[in-house]
Amino acid sequence: MKNNTARKTLTACLVLLMSAGVITTLVVTAAPQKDKCDALMAAVARAQDAYNRARAARVGAERDLNRARNQVTSIVAKIKANEAQQSKAEAALDKLKEEQARCENTNGDLSPLSGNCATVQTRIDRAKKDIAALRATHDQLMDQRQAADMDVERTERDLAAKQAAESAAQAALEQAKRDAAGCRRTA
Repeated sequence: MKNNTARKTLTACLVLLMSAGVITTLVVTAAPQKDKCDALMAAVARAQDAYNRARAARVGAERDLNRARNQVTSIVAKIKANEAQQSKAEAALDKLKEEQARCENTNGDLSPLSGNCATVQTRIDRAKKDIAALRATHDQLMDQRQAADMDVERTERDLAAKQAAESAAQAALEQAKRDAAGCRRTA
């Protein structure tokens, strides 16, 4: 009888020890799973932050590109206006040269058509000076246009790089979200 009781007690102790081992294993197994899920959620937060920064950088690059393109458009408009002024000034110079020719021919048939002959040379010189200034401005505008075109090219490359970085950050964020979702399902 004592032997049977001892056997029952020993069996109960073994069952109790096995149960304690199983519970300990479950607790130990659940704790790392929880830590792993916490780590994955932290990775999602880091990936979200990286994506937000990459998106903001891409938006900034788009703004820079629009600004650079607008600058080119503005310079092109100034060049066209300058060219129109040059054409007008050259036409005025041609008329002044015709007036000068009439003045030099005052004894001829054109004598009644000549204007103020005393100031014609001064007006021609001023027109030539104005044309030279317009041409210098034109050269400066062309240099500005070239620099602005180069700025557009640089900002286009920068935007492409920022778009690629945003795409990579978005892919990393989506992967981190999938990993975290899978961990929560298994937990």
